[in-house]
Amino acid sequence: MSALLTIAEQFRFPGVVDQVQPFGSGIINDTYVVTFTNPGPVVFSSCLPPRSGKRAILQRINRQVFPQPVQVIHNLQLLLQHAAQQEPDDQADQYFLLPQLYATHAGDNYYRDAEGDIWRAMTFIEGTESFDTVESLRQATEAGTVLGTFHQRVHNLPIAQLYDTLPGFHITPNYLRHYARVIADPVTAARAGNNRDSGTDNEAWRYCEEVIAANRDLACVLVNATPPLTTRVMHGDPKLNNMLFDTRSGRAVSIIDLDTVKPGLIHYDIADCLRSCCNRGGEMPGSTANIEFDTGVCRAILEAYVSAAASFLETQDFDYLFPAIQLLPFELGLRFYTDYLQGDRYFKVNSPNDNLNRAVTQLELLQSIQRQQAEIRDIIEDIKKLAVSLRAPG
Repeated sequence: MSALLTIAEQFRFPGVVDQVQPFGSGIINDTYVVTFTNPGPVVFSSCLPPRSGKRAILQRINRQVFPQPVQVIHNLQLLLQHAAQQEPDDQADQYFLLPQLYATHAGDNYYRDAEGDIWRAMTFIEGTESFDTVESLRQATEAGTVLGTFHQRVHNLPIAQLYDTLPGFHITPNYLRHYARVIADPVTAARAGNNRDSGTDNEAWRYCEEVIAANRDLACVLVNATPPLTTRVMHGDPKLNNMLFDTRSGRAVSIIDLDTVKPGLIHYDIADCLRSCCNRGGEMPGSTANIEFDTGVCRAILEAYVSAAASFLETQDFDYLFPAIQLLPFELGLRFYTDYLQGDRYFKVNSPNDNLNRAVTQLELLQSIQRQQAEIRDIIEDIKKLAVSLRAPG
């Protein structure tokens, strides 16, 4: 704890650092909340009156995931500067906030410790909360609005100014090739064989491999789009618990965890938001849970998203939306299962089967999407018409 206090004290906070404690449930970076005494001004939810600030977020960027963490800071700073310069388009945009970076006493926007790890500190947006699962259609509408507002704010940021901080991220064919190498590895194959022979998680192993094999063609659906889809600024991880909701009004006011901001396809963001929100059971439900893709939540999110982001969407964006909705649970299920086979090298786990259970959840969600293909495609046609009407003169 003393080491964490020393690191926190490197930043120019609006108060005296009192304590540093673990915060949140993220599975990539190490995240802490810093509490101050004698606090100064705070960044607050626009839905609430100003109040004194007592907290900030402190994070150590995972160098195994982000090999160039300073580039992550660069992208974040550029994004925040650009978003701050945009004029709000509507009432929802007026309530939209992004966390800001604190400078160090040396004037930098990050701190490098003795081990070479990169730390950054950000404002804590008070008066807000996050959720792991959608609790109502109104909440789903707010989630769609805040993602659409984020894309609207940054869609015209020149992508050439951003680093690709995660080369290969969301390039699903690469994940599939890596998976093929892993299952062909003698050590992995022996472990798989021993577990199958002993009956350990046999059904889950078999299920994952069968669903992955049956859906291999999904891997190339976006990267091989013809003509190529427009590259824009993407968030990279817009799941529900990365959205902040005002505790009084219920309005979504921010989207956080901006490490994965980079040039990419907004399809990954939209589909990942749907993957997260439309599974009412959560990312890792109990073994008896019935995993279903909630089409009512899907419609609410997409209608709200298009209402906020219609101005820059193209016809081809809608043409590849259903393939993207299938792709994201396939891709994440593939990644969870591969990481499980390799001994949980990437995603943090609390028990040995966490990544296996996460993989099963995503692949069951994929199959639910496929069972409801006709209804989901009808929803996409409806929101495509909505976008046309919103762009119409007058």
